[in-house]
Amino acid sequence: MYRCKECTRKFETPKKVVETHGQIAPPFEVFYVCPFCKSTNYERIAVSFCRCCGRRLNNSEDLYCNDNCRLNAIKLKHKEELRKQSLIKNPLNVLMREVEKYNNEHHTKYSYGQYIAIIKPKLGGNKNDR
Repeated sequence: MYRCKECTRKFETPKKVVETHGQIAPPFEVFYVCPFCKSTNYERIAVSFCRCCGRRLNNSEDLYCNDNCRLNAIKLKHKEELRKQSLIKNPLNVLMREVEKYNNEHHTKYSYGQYIAIIKPKLGGNKNDR
């Protein structure tokens, strides 16, 4: 989105102008102007979108287009947090972090299977941990 500093109108794309200066072959002068007043004095303005539905916002100070989107975004964020927590607590992921920690501390490169078969019994891991 652009805004002309001369006529203060907003437009999607500037108009392309090719000036030939009487030449029949390139190089031609190419420049872009406001489609309304033909001024080259325009600026690009940031367009903001609703963080939930993606609708273009008129007021760039707000993050959501309405209260429904705001509530949906809160629900989605809560669902995502629950999903992340379930992944963190997953026993397989817990064990993979344990393998990674052991490898970093002891400068080894044991795989998950090697760690379970060789290292875990030596560390006192009982059979119920598997």
